[in-house]
Amino acid sequence: MDNRMHLKLELDELKLSSAEEELNSRFFKDFGCINFQSDEFYHELGLARLWHEEQMKLHPEQHKLESAEPYRCYHVTQCKCGYKEACDSSD
Repeated sequence: MDNRMHLKLELDELKLSSAEEELNSRFFKDFGCINFQSDEFYHELGLARLWHEEQMKLHPEQHKLESAEPYRCYHVTQCKCGYKEACDSSD
């Protein structure tokens, strides 16, 4: 079973034990620059990405995903719900 499937199963368990507002509060935040983070950070980010994907389909009016490159090789993805992440792709 791949990592995405493990994350999906974990998220399904979280949805059974947590209110939608709790999960929104946990996952709809600014994760900052995601380069060189811990395994725990990437695990949480993976859950947040899945949650965000699901919520965008369920509540499209609450989301507007935008991407930008404010300066060379720095990519920012953000949504009006509060979800945000950035990545430095420079060499």
